[in-house]
Amino acid sequence: MINIYKASAGSGKTFTLVREFLKLLLGRKVGNNRYALDEHPNENHRSILAITFTNKATEEMKKRIVKELDILAGQPDRSPYADFLAKALNAPIEKISKTAQVALVQLLQDYTNFNVSTIDTFFQKILRTFAYESNLSGNYEIELNDDYAISVGISDLKQSLRLNGGKDQRLLLGWLERFARANIDAEKSWDIFGNPSPEQQNTASLFSFAKVLSKEVVRKHRESLFDYLSDKQHIMNFGKSLSDAIDGLSKQIQERANVISGMLAADGVASNSNFRNLIDKIKNAPIPMPASLLNSDNAILKYVDSGKFTNKGSAVVDDAGIAAMLVEMDKNFVVLNSFHLILNNIYYLGLLGDIYGNIRQFTKDNNVILLSDTNEMLRRIINADDTPFVYERMGVRLRHFLIDEFQDTSGMQWENLRPLLANSLAGGNDNLVIGDVKQCIYRFRNSNPELLRTQIKADFRGNCVESGNDPESNTNWRSSENVVKWNNDFFQWLAHVKGMDDVYDNVVQRISDSNKGNFGHVCISEIEGSCIPEYQEAALDKMLDDIDRLLDAGYEQKDIAVITSRRIEGKWVIDRILGRNSSMNGKRRLNIVSEESLFIGKSSAVRIIVNMLALLDETVNAKSDKKAGAKSIPFIMKRYETNLCAGMDVADAFAAAVQAENDVDMGEAVVGMFGAGECGGLDTIVYQIIRTQLPKALVESDTVYIQAFIDNMIDFTSRYGSNVHSFLRWWEETGKKQSVSSPDNINAIRTLTIHKSKGLEFPCVILPFFDWEFDKPANPEWIRSADIKELSGFEDRPPLLPVARGASDKKRTIFDKEFKCLRDENVMDTLNKTYVACTRAIDELLIYYPSRKTMRKKDTVAHAIGDYAETLQLESYAQTRMVEFGSMGRSGARTSKSIASDVEERKMPPFAVAYRPEIWHFDSPDIIQEVKGTNKYKGEVLHRVMCKIRTADDVDRALRGVLVKGIIDAAEEAEYRRIIAGGLSDERVAAWFAPGNKLYAERPVANEKGEVYRPDRVVVRPNGEVVVVDYKFGERQDKKYMRQVRNYMAIVAVAMGVEQSQVKGFVWYVEEGAIIAVE
Repeated sequence: MINIYKASAGSGKTFTLVREFLKLLLGRKVGNNRYALDEHPNENHRSILAITFTNKATEEMKKRIVKELDILAGQPDRSPYADFLAKALNAPIEKISKTAQVALVQLLQDYTNFNVSTIDTFFQKILRTFAYESNLSGNYEIELNDDYAISVGISDLKQSLRLNGGKDQRLLLGWLERFARANIDAEKSWDIFGNPSPEQQNTASLFSFAKVLSKEVVRKHRESLFDYLSDKQHIMNFGKSLSDAIDGLSKQIQERANVISGMLAADGVASNSNFRNLIDKIKNAPIPMPASLLNSDNAILKYVDSGKFTNKGSAVVDDAGIAAMLVEMDKNFVVLNSFHLILNNIYYLGLLGDIYGNIRQFTKDNNVILLSDTNEMLRRIINADDTPFVYERMGVRLRHFLIDEFQDTSGMQWENLRPLLANSLAGGNDNLVIGDVKQCIYRFRNSNPELLRTQIKADFRGNCVESGNDPESNTNWRSSENVVKWNNDFFQWLAHVKGMDDVYDNVVQRISDSNKGNFGHVCISEIEGSCIPEYQEAALDKMLDDIDRLLDAGYEQKDIAVITSRRIEGKWVIDRILGRNSSMNGKRRLNIVSEESLFIGKSSAVRIIVNMLALLDETVNAKSDKKAGAKSIPFIMKRYETNLCAGMDVADAFAAAVQAENDVDMGEAVVGMFGAGECGGLDTIVYQIIRTQLPKALVESDTVYIQAFIDNMIDFTSRYGSNVHSFLRWWEETGKKQSVSSPDNINAIRTLTIHKSKGLEFPCVILPFFDWEFDKPANPEWIRSADIKELSGFEDRPPLLPVARGASDKKRTIFDKEFKCLRDENVMDTLNKTYVACTRAIDELLIYYPSRKTMRKKDTVAHAIGDYAETLQLESYAQTRMVEFGSMGRSGARTSKSIASDVEERKMPPFAVAYRPEIWHFDSPDIIQEVKGTNKYKGEVLHRVMCKIRTADDVDRALRGVLVKGIIDAAEEAEYRRIIAGGLSDERVAAWFAPGNKLYAERPVANEKGEVYRPDRVVVRPNGEVVVVDYKFGERQDKKYMRQVRNYMAIVAVAMGVEQSQVKGFVWYVEEGAIIAVE
């Protein structure tokens, strides 16, 4: 049986899940819905899997289960579960306690098989087990964050624009231009390659657009969609089909307009008739029709509805005939508008295909799979028939599933979970599903609330029992009386207004007996402002006043949470509080903590490390003095920020940054931290920066952040290697947003977004900007083309269509049904977000919303709560524009909730680097083992530099690379530069290093026996000629080296599938400039 518990906010879902876990752990099923105490448990924990939504929830659940099991084992009378278990297991509490002692020991001794995890972690265990069957190499890595892979895909797209491409590149440039123009037309940023930050509210970047690759609407059609997009000609063909259809529809409309115009003329209708003017405009319009006429369908429909086609006094004989033709014209206009909508957005398809192609190459090159890809892989492994085999391979046997936050499960996750549940039910086992449709706010992560609403009952018809649907089984244990009553009333009203009664049918909750008498306080306040910024300023002022009132009423700062819809609003809150602190004016100091304040990238020490790495990277990659000069401003800004983080004031930091001798010298000063041979991989560089560049006081104050940075760096290098440039790109896109955990006992006001607040509770909640929209369309929306009958028969129709809904809301289209579903989903999500925000409060809920005069948009929560306030018909509201239930002040029976820790807290010792240069020298992959100063050392250096040179423009970069690594010094660099320049001056050599060549440098190639060789340089010329070059330094040994190159030539010819006569070979003695042709 599957017990479905629809747990509203504060109803104790964690308590329920732990209670069910303990029952299954300590009991055994003896009949239909009957359990008995299992007095001889045999590692029962191994057969139970509890699934939570986050890693933090997983750890909390494990601690809670162990703690409650320990209480049952040692002090059963104190256990809140004792009475339930005694009844459910039909056993005295003394026996239950003895069984709990045995179960606790078994669980702790077998903790690795204590199965409480997120759904993704569980699925990863299965995938690791079946890596071979899934065609995965055993050492693959999981990229948890799709955002990084997407940013790499876009970065590679940008890099490809530098190539001299053909038709495909011209198409790409055209699509990017259309994307940028669409942004500008929508008054958004033209910087389409930017990654939006909280400060960039008006940005619609390629990154934001490409995140659709993580959505299941795309993933479900990914194979067919990207097969389609692999050939850009498909898009061109479809675009032509649309254009031809638009022209055809326009002509049909004009033919009808011609007929109607003739009928009007024959009946003597005046030429200044509004209707006739409209018909004449359509009749005489060019093909394709201008945008000004595409809205004519609404005007035509108006005339059809009225049946009046003439001015007063005129008459038309065939009203019915005209009406019939107008109806046909109206239908054609609807289709015409829809085809224009598709054609105007078709460039999204091309961009998506190019970005996805780059992402696939990234995952292949780095042997990683995206976390979001695992569901599709698992679908091929898990099915109802193979479930026992899956368990056998994994070495487990799961009989019971306890699934928390089920409303946040995605459709593809459910497809993989469903066979496992079916197998459990087939064995007569019980399972628990806990969720609340009203708290489904992660649709952007593919959450599907329909699974909890209808799907699970449909999939397991007759095997599900629901609870929590009525007030008696839906008690709010969290909030005080007034908070519960207000939420019951407001959301019952709001759900009805928005047509969501069925979703919110269990919104009314019973007040727990323990909270009766703790009345609590709810206050909703309308904020006036002549414009939005003025309202926001007023809201922030009121927030500070209310915080002072709450503190005066007896609350502590840690009791207060300021919850916002957007991160940028949280930043405004922080800035206002910090601003108040800087001008105290006798007021108490306010402490504040936020997710953003805990970002690793906010640490001064970490910013110095990253800036030093950036300077190092810029120095290595500076190809010429001209290019280095062009980068002077970024260099100055990096120096300036580094100086600030080191403790300089603003003026001194800027002066020191500007007064550096020159940009490249500054970068080389960073290089100077390392002795010859010491500069190895990324980790070595970072440790040296910490050791030599960070002030001791800063290391002590930021040790937690430094350690978190090191952990992230190690994780990156284990996946993607030690390349500094790649790490910096990852850092900008992903790394700097990683955060450290906040101490539970810090006495500070919290600011967080609604999505981060889910599952949390606070004595006092302030919602300062209660103004979000109910329906904010995604642009574009993605619609299945197979569902659109008007597109049947089109050549090269894509599986999914990108359509901008925001631009078409006032037009009727062939997508109206799909658009309504999308709007309903957005309304539900916004209603749910509002519900989550308002149900975090225990005692105090303070809401500020803009007046109608301020907020011009009507479909917002601000208008909704204003309408609700009007329905209450309170005389005080008309005067104060405020609705208040109860009064502010801590109830005597209530205390601030905090998490007590049984662990002794100690200050973390300062981060320390063990400086062992001899170990770094030995381990460095860049070390040349020959004795420095010898000819062999010189030859090895030259060989290494030559392998890094693709064209003559790369000489500076290649030499600077070995300089930075300490392999050569500045004086030696000039000598090496002279040797290489002399070699490249030869016309034959210059041809090998020309920009148009395709190069394979130091690439492994095998002969028929499987023996692997690495020719120094294989060049494919634009004319198809293949050239094999081997660099030699030192003593000449022509016969030996010619034999070696001849062998290379034969192997390369076979590998490339060309005639051996097409392959030329050369031995090049670089220092003496001699070139030997090999026949």
